[in-house]
Amino acid sequence: MKLPKQIVDLLKKQEQKINEQYEQIKRLESDVEAKDFWEDIVVKDNTLDVEQVKKELEDFKFIMQQISEVYSHITDGNMSKCMYTAKTVIAVFDDCRTKEIDEAIAEATKDLREEIEALETVNTKYVITLKSLGLL
Repeated sequence: MKLPKQIVDLLKKQEQKINEQYEQIKRLESDVEAKDFWEDIVVKDNTLDVEQVKKELEDFKFIMQQISEVYSHITDGNMSKCMYTAKTVIAVFDDCRTKEIDEAIAEATKDLREEIEALETVNTKYVITLKSLGLL
């Protein structure tokens, strides 16, 4: 059974309102969590402790700088800002390591091929020498 267009539209509007209310509730929950976390740190005697806020902001600035340096280092300079999700940083890090591993394997394979060629050359010379001495 197909619902009339008016009912479908009404249901869509209700769903949109519910989603908006849900997002508003999530923002309020986040605000409450932030208030609960920071209130004990930056409020003294029911007054905002401006000096403590400055200290917290300095700490935050330091952390942002340190995170940026670590991200840049572990992603071979591909990421230098601190506002990436962990999932994104890990993916770029994994890609960088995979590239390094692939390059190392290619280099090791090249080196092994060269060593095999050198051994084959030595072996050929050895066989020729043995034949010329009548030992083979």
